[in-house]
Amino acid sequence: MAPTDFARPLSTGGFKHGSCGNVTNTGDDQLICRLVSLQVQDITSNVTLPVTTITIVRPPVILVHGLWGSFHDWDNFNPLVKSPSALDSRFSIDRFDYSYKVGATISNPSPAYQTVANATASSLGFQYNAPALYMEIVKWISSFKLGRNSPTNIAVAAVQADIVAHSMGGDITRTMALSPTFLNDPNQPTFGKGIVHKLITIDTPHLGSPLAHLLLLATNACTRGKLAGSSFYSFTSVTLQAGNNSTCGTTTSPVANSTCGGVGDIDPASISLAAINSAPQPQPYYFPTALIAGIYTNFASLNCGGLCSANMLRSSQKYGCPNDPLAQSLTQTGWPANFAPDTQNDAIVPLGSQLDMSPNPSPNAGIQRTGFVHSTGTENLSFTRPSMLDPDVVGSQTSVPQTVINLLNTPVTNQTVFSPVNP
Repeated sequence: MAPTDFARPLSTGGFKHGSCGNVTNTGDDQLICRLVSLQVQDITSNVTLPVTTITIVRPPVILVHGLWGSFHDWDNFNPLVKSPSALDSRFSIDRFDYSYKVGATISNPSPAYQTVANATASSLGFQYNAPALYMEIVKWISSFKLGRNSPTNIAVAAVQADIVAHSMGGDITRTMALSPTFLNDPNQPTFGKGIVHKLITIDTPHLGSPLAHLLLLATNACTRGKLAGSSFYSFTSVTLQAGNNSTCGTTTSPVANSTCGGVGDIDPASISLAAINSAPQPQPYYFPTALIAGIYTNFASLNCGGLCSANMLRSSQKYGCPNDPLAQSLTQTGWPANFAPDTQNDAIVPLGSQLDMSPNPSPNAGIQRTGFVHSTGTENLSFTRPSMLDPDVVGSQTSVPQTVINLLNTPVTNQTVFSPVNP
């Protein structure tokens, strides 16, 4: 079992000092492991056993990308991911990748497309991807237990991981808890706690995004087609050769015996969102969750002309969609209006949804980062940097990557940071 938390903050600031390997007398936040001395005394016979030293290591970390994303979305998440092939040595990090193609197994897509050959698993919904994420976490914990926890490389006792999830990755993580065996999997004993120690979400649409609903409307078919040309498919539901059938769509328009689409699941009225925002039975389960939210401010960037992406999508007959309301809304005033009654957003998800609460939350809710756009991919539509997954600015304590590291060093018992998110 992971300790309540690896790092031990001091009430006066900073962290208690520990030692491990060749690193001595250093704050816990800078360590990957620390030594603890135990002495056992038998009070009945007044016998004291020799001091035993054990090594405590950090819980493993899993990074989960979002809709239409991939493993590489995290490549510049410095300092946690220093480069595509270099990771912060304090943490044992795995990246869950569900960007593999599934188009050959899809039939009856709704909405329909001429071809779905390039559709990826990240175009599909929460319930489809949650089992694969669960197995990836189990696999990473198993590897970690057997010694893949550099630099210690020792066998450890561990049953939980810390999850850092961007966008739809947070919804998929929460969906895992809907499994009736999540807390008591006979193949992965977790002492009734489940495999998630803490969850850190970045711009996750906990309550959905109105853009998903708009994108699925018939009046925006051209915009959907342009996105599909880049392998970004917007599905309400599909039929898969392998089955995995569920009920998709919205609570007022359910589609039975289908596999849900990712965009369809992010519709605020979707059945999948209703499921993760209702207490699972027979008892509720709550992830200790820290919510990081982005607020985009430079909507004037959409008032560009010429060959800029927003203008081309608005006005070009050949490359754009001049008859689609969604494309036409790509302006300084039009785009924010898509999120009403929320007045703030990251250009993709309303602030209230990112913070899992009603529209227009208080400025002190969650951890808010102003001036950031949802993702690097969003920049292709004439939104400007930085994105929530861009690298740290040297010395900054407010960048998203550094904020995540701070949260990995914050105890889950700190209720000003970690709140119980259902499930």
